[in-house]
Amino acid sequence: MKSVVILLFFVFGCSKVELNYSKDHFSPILRVMQSKDLVELNKVFGKPDKKRIENENKRNEKIYSYNSSKSFGSITAYVDENSQKVLRMTFFFWADFDNYEYLKNRFKGYKWIETKEVDNNNHVVTDNRLVEIPELKIFFHYDNNSPKRKVMWIVFD
Repeated sequence: MKSVVILLFFVFGCSKVELNYSKDHFSPILRVMQSKDLVELNKVFGKPDKKRIENENKRNEKIYSYNSSKSFGSITAYVDENSQKVLRMTFFFWADFDNYEYLKNRFKGYKWIETKEVDNNNHVVTDNRLVEIPELKIFFHYDNNSPKRKVMWIVFD
C-alpha cells in the first residue's frame, strides 16, 4: 500500500498542467492597438475585471485590467479618458518554456532590434536585453542567461 501511495505521488506530483499555448494571444491585442479604439477593446476582450483612473503626471488614464482566466496572461489597457483612445497595452506573458524562442518564432517576419542593457547593479549572472519590434510597436525585456529566458511583460505602444 505504501508503494502505491508513493507511486501515485510521483505520477501526479511531478506532472504539470499544460496550458493552451497554440492559441494566438497576440493578434487580438495587435488588432486593438491598430484601431486604438475603446469600442474595439470592449468587443475583443469584453468587460474588464477591474477599472481604475490614474491621474499621475497630468495624464488622465483609465486602466482596464483583464485577468488571466480569460486569456493566456493578464492584459492591461491604458485608455485616454478624454479621447477614449487606447494608448498602450501590457500583456503578462509567463509561460513555462523558452519565452524568447517562442516570441522569435511568433514574430519571425518582423525586424527585431535587440540591445544589451547596462547593468548598474554589477550582477555578473544577469545578461538583460531589450527587444523592440518597431513595425508592431512592441517591446520587452528578458535575461539571456535565464534558462527559459523569461519575458514576463510585453508592452504594445
